[in-house]
Amino acid sequence: PQFWHDWQGGAGEKKRALKGANAEHYTGAEFDDWFKALSAYEASGKPPETEKPASLIYEEIGELWAPIDKDDDWSAFEAKVRSFEQKNY
Repeated sequence: PQFWHDWQGGAGEKKRALKGANAEHYTGAEFDDWFKALSAYEASGKPPETEKPASLIYEEIGELWAPIDKDDDWSAFEAKVRSFEQKNY
């Protein structure tokens, strides 16, 4: 998810991507070849407004469910839903 998030705005996002969590992967000859190919395309969407992509990994499900089950507390679940609604997909 981080890779797609980093390059969502196209080649123009290189500076931002190089500041992100996957920056170490965006170097070297293989990356340079890929970046040249990416540069030939025009981005179809705008860059994301957040630094990390929205995600829901399996391990998070239990963390979200525990307060609902124990105390009928939906606040963590609702916050997670809001994190998806704020994305520019």
